[in-house]
Amino acid sequence: MRYLIAEWADMWRLQIAVTKCCAIHLNPKYVYSPVKQLAFNGTHLPTHQSVRDLRIMVNESLTPSSHIAKITATAHQRVNLIFRTFVSRDVTMLLRAYTTYTFGLYLNTILLFGRLH
Repeated sequence: MRYLIAEWADMWRLQIAVTKCCAIHLNPKYVYSPVKQLAFNGTHLPTHQSVRDLRIMVNESLTPSSHIAKITATAHQRVNLIFRTFVSRDVTMLLRAYTTYTFGLYLNTILLFGRLH
């Protein structure tokens, strides 16, 4: 049972990039035994509290909090970029730049496709 994934990958001649792999223990407060170190083909996998898979952040309790925090931080970076780019402090122009760039191009991509950059 321990080597089923490795055997399956070998059977289908798939190479697993073990250096890009990690382990996440879902809902660790319900783990009855001490968390064991997981390995794949003899290489120990690091354990993380949150991971990014297909550009979506997943944490150990399967809540979207880490994903939303990353999206919010990236949106703040983009707004600060707009403020640094424009010399004018005309509120109407800055609001139009913010609306055009952030909502029109960037946030739709993030929300529809889960892209963070």
